[in-house]
Amino acid sequence: MRAPVLALPQMRRLAVLCLVLALGAAGPEQADVRVDRFADPLPGNIGLHGEQRYSLVRGDVTAILSYVPTSVTLTLRMEGRPPPVSTAEQASLLEPLLARFLEDHPKTPRITLLLTDHAQIVARLAAVLASCANWNGRTGRPARGALGQFLVDTINRHDLVAEITRVFDDLGYRFTAQGASMISEARLLDAHNKLVPTEITYLSFVAELSPETQRRTPWPTQFHRSTC
Repeated sequence: MRAPVLALPQMRRLAVLCLVLALGAAGPEQADVRVDRFADPLPGNIGLHGEQRYSLVRGDVTAILSYVPTSVTLTLRMEGRPPPVSTAEQASLLEPLLARFLEDHPKTPRITLLLTDHAQIVARLAAVLASCANWNGRTGRPARGALGQFLVDTINRHDLVAEITRVFDDLGYRFTAQGASMISEARLLDAHNKLVPTEITYLSFVAELSPETQRRTPWPTQFHRSTC
C-alpha cells in the first residue's frame, strides 16, 4: 500500500508541529538558548578557533557559555549586573546552557569549566580557612603543601560549589575543582583577622563523564591532613 501524499500546506503544518514538540521536549528555557557560531580568525590574527556561544537572558542577567573546541573548555560569564552573582543563580542559568551544549556535543568525555564570577566560592573558602588548623593565618599559607593545590583540595572536600556540581551530576558528570592561581589575600575581620584569599583570578574545574557510583565519592580520608 502506498503511503498517502501530503499537500504542501499539510507538510508545513506537520513541520511546525514537529518543531513545537521538539522545543517542548527541550524545556522552556533550553528553547530560549541562543547559539552563535563564530568564523575562525584570518591567518595571522588573534582569536579563538571554532568558538561557539550559548546565551540566555533572564531578567537583568545575560548568561553566556563560551565553548572553544580546541581545548574543550567552557567559560561561563554573567553580563548585565555587577558581580557578584550568587553561585546558586549561576548554576540555575548554567543548567539550560549546558544541556543545549550537550545536544550539540553529546557524551563529551571531559570538559574544563572556567567561571568569571566566583566571588561567593572564595568567600565560602575564606570562612573555612578561618577555622582551619592546617591554615597559617599569619602567613596566608597552608601548614604544608602548595597553596593552589591546598585551596583546590579544600574546595573539593567541603563541596563549596555544590550548586554547580549538582548541574553536572544530573547530566552524568563528576565535577571537581582543578586549579587555582593568581591569588590575592587580605586580613578579614570575619575570618578572625587571619590572612585568607579574597580573590582568585584563575579558578578552573573539570567535569568527567562517569558512572553514577563514582560521581559523588567522599573525599579520601588519607588526604584530610592536606586540607581543611
